[in-house]
Amino acid sequence: MNRKQPTEKTTLLLLSDTHTLTPQPPTTSSSSPSSSHPRDHESSTPPPAFLEPLPAAEILIHAGDLTKVSRRHEHLTTLSYLKSHPARLKLVIPGNHDITFDAPYYESLGHHRHRNRTDHTAPSATASAANISSGKAEPGHLEDPEAIRRLYTGPEAWDAGIRLLGEGVHEFELPGDGGKKKRRLKVYASSWTPEFCQWAFGYERGVDRFNPPASASASSASSSSSSSSMVPDIDIVITHGPPYGILDHVVPNHVSVGCEHLYRAVRRARPRLHVFGHIHEGYGAMRREWSTGNDSIIQCDQPRTREEHCARVDVSKASMMPLNPGQETLFVNASVVNVQYHPINAPWLVEMELPVVVGEGN
Repeated sequence: MNRKQPTEKTTLLLLSDTHTLTPQPPTTSSSSPSSSHPRDHESSTPPPAFLEPLPAAEILIHAGDLTKVSRRHEHLTTLSYLKSHPARLKLVIPGNHDITFDAPYYESLGHHRHRNRTDHTAPSATASAANISSGKAEPGHLEDPEAIRRLYTGPEAWDAGIRLLGEGVHEFELPGDGGKKKRRLKVYASSWTPEFCQWAFGYERGVDRFNPPASASASSASSSSSSSSMVPDIDIVITHGPPYGILDHVVPNHVSVGCEHLYRAVRRARPRLHVFGHIHEGYGAMRREWSTGNDSIIQCDQPRTREEHCARVDVSKASMMPLNPGQETLFVNASVVNVQYHPINAPWLVEMELPVVVGEGN
């Protein structure tokens, strides 16, 4: 994609890790200021920041963990606000908690979470098995993975603009200004994260899913296929997990837990935007200038964030500091909940340029 081609300002609403929670009505207490970078280990919990109405945008992106344990009723709850949002295009990927979307995992291991009524905070998929075998609890029912998938791919979801993305590259068009332009965006998506606690979409850290064999590092146990690797000229990367070293620190030891191979792929592709979640305490946004390695943390005005129900960042040509495509990437960890699963983080509203094509027949 030619980075110098015409562009048009586009608004994107970014969400991740909502875990079945829905936007809450604003209250008097929720109007008090709250940090855009909360500390999950503090004793007091800030008021909710996932508030209705969600701000309007042309594109909505949800980077996974739509639910706690992928029950049908959880997905119906999440879809209720996704469908009602006015965005033309809603790009959605599952996360590790959305276990029914990883069919081989659900068949071999994940179904134990439902059969054993395993809580979403449990350390393994079989942690509650003793309660069932001892008769302390009745076995839970299993879900139909294909039926749940159809909730996101059926006519009603399609008409609402929802597009469920599998791993790989996807291309989309949006009408431009006056109907004579079309904004085109190329998206790379992946739900996969380094394995932990027997959740879905897990891979061993030595496996490189994101780079073609020719560019795989010496430390890789194996590399990706051409169908799943990240290609150049990507506008937006949507992954559930973060790249290594970027908004990926966990408490209390502040260790980076992102994927090294994903970082190499993003550094190679240099997208305009990379949105993810998974690491709740990593919520935030930053810009990286690739030639120098300089990072700029995005600081949001707290009262404005509360008032607008979003953390706003403008990197369009009309902003004070426009993003330089091909030279910079905006990274956003859009986790709505904190470690305790409280929705204290506001969604991100990003204003940025997307490529357009001009003329009839395009």
